[in-house]
Amino acid sequence: MTQVCISTKQNLPLKNLTILPLATEVLRLFTITDSPSRRGTSTERQIFFHLGGDETVCQKWRTIRQIYSLAAFMKNTFLCTIFVFLLTVIFPLKSFSQTNKAVVLPKTVVYKRVGLEKNDFKATFTIIYPRIKILGSKTVEQKIIKFLNYEKVFDYSLGDEIKKFSSLENVFYKLNYNKNGFLDVTLFMETFGAYPWTTKEYFVFNLKTGEQINVSELFNPGSTAQLTKKIRTAILHELKQRQIPPEDALSFQYPSITIEQIQLDNMEGFSINDKGLTFIFDYNFNFASKADEPAGRYFFGWAELKPFIKPDGLLGKFIR
Repeated sequence: MTQVCISTKQNLPLKNLTILPLATEVLRLFTITDSPSRRGTSTERQIFFHLGGDETVCQKWRTIRQIYSLAAFMKNTFLCTIFVFLLTVIFPLKSFSQTNKAVVLPKTVVYKRVGLEKNDFKATFTIIYPRIKILGSKTVEQKIIKFLNYEKVFDYSLGDEIKKFSSLENVFYKLNYNKNGFLDVTLFMETFGAYPWTTKEYFVFNLKTGEQINVSELFNPGSTAQLTKKIRTAILHELKQRQIPPEDALSFQYPSITIEQIQLDNMEGFSINDKGLTFIFDYNFNFASKADEPAGRYFFGWAELKPFIKPDGLLGKFIR
């Protein structure tokens, strides 16, 4: 297999670190970055990765690094040992073991297709992998990584793509939300040819369990009919604004149903943020009609969704 790696940002081995090894590893990196030539380099990005991507926590560690550097300069081994021990006290365990937020960093790989010259059209294709770390839970981390396997999601083989001239051009992801115990990621696959096409898949994960969240499990079972009615109203409003007959809008993706028959299960997915939920309905117009396709994104704020949300469910924290 021939591949050219143009960027391996945050290329740090993923380990299920306990608190003391984590403190030791970060201190090792901090002593490296004491050199002015190394500050702001990939080493500092590795520190950021180790500390869960939390800039506030990283700033505290930078302050402590200055104290540690002074102790190291004094060559006081005992003081350095005590210092490492105190780190486990100064920073609560939850700073490292909480699963309220993931660390997601990109790794870009450019693959060269076998048998094609460097200047051949589409001699290469690019994949941007999400490198995921869940501090405190290797099990959750592995579950999410398994769900986001590009080859399984988009049903292709990397080996086959390298060995043959294929239409695959880019595979990448977009991180939409990473807070409050939710990880919201969209995966993309772009193909080229006479009719270029982009395929999307939507994932929202529970960071406590690593499971993908189904939109229907977020709401009271008895209220979904009214919620679905609100979504249908939003769909009709968009179609009216764009002057697209409902039957035409559904003809590509759902030719056998009407707007009145749309259910929550017909949503391609949903997206979450601090203000509310967006329900995603992809119409999948063909290439010739793509410019006329409705956006299919229907946002509802938490106040509007409150009557439908399970108070003790995953979204309960947003309506209290």
